[in-house]
Amino acid sequence: MAQIEGHSWQGLPCAGGAPREEEDPWPHHSPGPGRPSRWTPGYSSRRFRALQQFFKWLADEEEIPDPMDRMKPPDVPEKPVPVFTSEELLRLERACAGRSFQHRRDAAMIAVLKGTGIRLMS
Repeated sequence: MAQIEGHSWQGLPCAGGAPREEEDPWPHHSPGPGRPSRWTPGYSSRRFRALQQFFKWLADEEEIPDPMDRMKPPDVPEKPVPVFTSEELLRLERACAGRSFQHRRDAAMIAVLKGTGIRLMS
C-alpha cells in the first residue's frame, strides 16, 4: 500500500496506490461532470447570495474588484405543492366516521382544514 507523507490511500477507489488523475478519490465531495449534485437549487441559490454579499463587503473594505459582479444566480424552479384529490379527501372523511370522541375530533379537524385551506405547517 502506498503512503505519501504519512497519508494512507487504503480504502480509496484505487487502494493499490495514489489516485490516478482520471479517478476522483472524493466522489461525495465534488459533483463533477455527468454526476448529479447533492445540493438542491434552493440551497445553491442561498449559498450564492451569501457569497455575493460577502464579496460585496470585501470589495468595499479592501477596494478590490468584486469577482461575483457579473455572475448570475442559479435558477430555482418552482416546486408545485401537492394537494389532495377529492377522492383522497373523501377517504379521509370516511376514516373519521364514528361516534367516539377521537372520530369526531378528527372529523372536525379535517372539516376545518378542508374548509379553510390551511396547510399543515401554518
